[in-house]
Amino acid sequence: MIDICYDHFLAANWSKFHSLSLETFCQNFYQLLLEYKEYLPQGARRFSELAPKNQWLETYVERDKLEYILERIGQRFRSPVALQKAFPQLMNDYSILENEFNLAFPKIVGFSKNQQEQHP
Repeated sequence: MIDICYDHFLAANWSKFHSLSLETFCQNFYQLLLEYKEYLPQGARRFSELAPKNQWLETYVERDKLEYILERIGQRFRSPVALQKAFPQLMNDYSILENEFNLAFPKIVGFSKNQQEQHP
């Protein structure tokens, strides 16, 4: 659940973390998936075909789409899980989760940059 919320907060605040627009970044990513499709496992191949058509990653920007996203993810488990039932609680805690994201994500970015510098 937190992962989905963080994906949403990242998408909604994308311009704070990347110089490319979210749309351009996603299009570049989708293109890379297509270029390397033959090397991807079957599930990733399916994602590489569906994601660009549905603008899968871009939908994370919209807060009101989170319930649908949770429902879709819950359907992918061997035994489906009604993840969307957690949506009201996520909305109740939205500002708390957003504050936590705003504290944590810059640290994650800093750690990642540090690792890239130490291990080029």
